[in-house]
Amino acid sequence: MLPGSAVAPAGRPARSRRLAILGIAALFLRIAATVGILIAAAGGGHSRQRPIASLRIALVADVPPNPTYASPTIEGLRAAAQNLGFRTRILYGGGALRGFLRKIAAAARTSDLVVVDATPDLEAVSRLTRRFPGTRFLVPDSVSDPLASFAGQRNVTGFNFDDRENGYLGGYLAGLMTHGDEAVSAVGGQPTDAVRGLIGGFTAGARAARPRIRVLVHYTGTFLTDNRCEATANRQLDRGSWVVFDAAGACGLRALQAVVVRGHWGVGVDNDMSYLGPQILGSVVKQFERANQLAVTLFAYGQLPGGKDLRLDLASDGIGLVVSSDRVPPTVRAKVEKVAAKLRARDQARDAR
Repeated sequence: MLPGSAVAPAGRPARSRRLAILGIAALFLRIAATVGILIAAAGGGHSRQRPIASLRIALVADVPPNPTYASPTIEGLRAAAQNLGFRTRILYGGGALRGFLRKIAAAARTSDLVVVDATPDLEAVSRLTRRFPGTRFLVPDSVSDPLASFAGQRNVTGFNFDDRENGYLGGYLAGLMTHGDEAVSAVGGQPTDAVRGLIGGFTAGARAARPRIRVLVHYTGTFLTDNRCEATANRQLDRGSWVVFDAAGACGLRALQAVVVRGHWGVGVDNDMSYLGPQILGSVVKQFERANQLAVTLFAYGQLPGGKDLRLDLASDGIGLVVSSDRVPPTVRAKVEKVAAKLRARDQARDAR
């Protein structure tokens, strides 16, 4: 994302986004000042017992990243490893939940920290992390999500992105790109806190742009790749949706592909999905690369909070909207940026209190 902006063009090279050690330190201080992560005072960190270079840190992903873009989580881990000089390895689950959990367990037996990439089943991961209290885990969702049982697990740290704020920007863009009786819609996976926040924000944003717009919402119950999201998106398009929001992980890619085939608009989630084609208006992104590099650096220095979340919003540059389609008029971009600026100012005022 552009400095000081939540609406950015697509295609920014991953290398240019990498933060050096001083940059990570500055980001940590900024987040600590704005969202109140007072780890030392709270006693939620861990004490590093040996040199950073001897740390063993692993990342477990469901499947290898799409070759057309770099995985932000992997890039963040690699950047931290390069800056700090520790050992790291990456394991892939093979696309099935059983294999994904098996790889996490294998990593937990031989690693000091296991970074879990986007997970197909948060509750299954929470049961597994409980079996390894001596290993630290970093999970891509909030440890307070009621769909998972991380309560009391001091060895787990989560991310708490302001999903509602992010979804709001995507919904506002979607609403501005519709006319007449055209509706917008959202395809969700499992109804986790993050997904419900994204979709709730999307709905509110679309109605802020066009108060009487219809918003169709359906949950498929899965983040795994299958045809449920594609079928759901097609039904929504049949009912008049002109913009489909993907909030269903790997499954949601099928929803966006259906949009592209039928010549409608799509809004991606988590990462920039402009590679799917010009029908993708934009994506509400989470800066997983930056967030994971920050978290791993905190772990290396014994300052990663246990049993808590690292909270990230527009004010901390942890989230934002990437407007990728050149078919989005400049007037629409300007309106979305104006809304983003108001949300950012609200965050800053709240954090200052």
